[in-house]
Amino acid sequence: MDCRECRAALVSEPAKSRATVLDALQQGGFGCESCSEPAGPGQVEDAEVLCFLLFDPQQVFDDGTLRPTAMNQVDFGGISTLREAADDTEFLLTVKEITANSEAERRLYGIAQFAAASVRYHDGLRLLGVYDTSLQGKPHHADLIAPVVARDVEVGPPISKGRRETLRKKRLLRLNEKLGKVFLASEFRDGLLGNPSHDSLDRPG
Repeated sequence: MDCRECRAALVSEPAKSRATVLDALQQGGFGCESCSEPAGPGQVEDAEVLCFLLFDPQQVFDDGTLRPTAMNQVDFGGISTLREAADDTEFLLTVKEITANSEAERRLYGIAQFAAASVRYHDGLRLLGVYDTSLQGKPHHADLIAPVVARDVEVGPPISKGRRETLRKKRLLRLNEKLGKVFLASEFRDGLLGNPSHDSLDRPG
């Protein structure tokens, strides 16, 4: 697997086709997981904990579990996460960028934390890929991207669009079961991200 091709696929445009482009390159496998950015911390290991930041309370059920729609982008442009080893600055920068680039006022609502292995595998089989996608200022950035859903089906005649969508939704449900409950932003790292102004990056010292 040529890592230059992998890195290009992981940032390909349009973003909504990124999962398809990556799947075609890997031919249904996950070879690009072994490729990492030169300035990054390296391949995401199974034991690493990932942090998924949520900005929409409507993505969370009353019991604190995620709605399946919260992970919808895993089949398209991918889900952005930060590895737990990221320092406070990376988390603050992520929140600042997302809130600044949103047309409507947005605030960080909560965070889901889970081991990379928990979303990589289901009943001993691969569920999705976890890729090192280090960014400037956020070297511990990682993306969750699922393979084309047809890979879930045994070899046979082509499946219909409706059947494909049914399988995709079932995969999202399996993924949600693995993520557990979301905890509030104010509970993360002693309230680091609980301040709605998120202006810590602008403060000297």
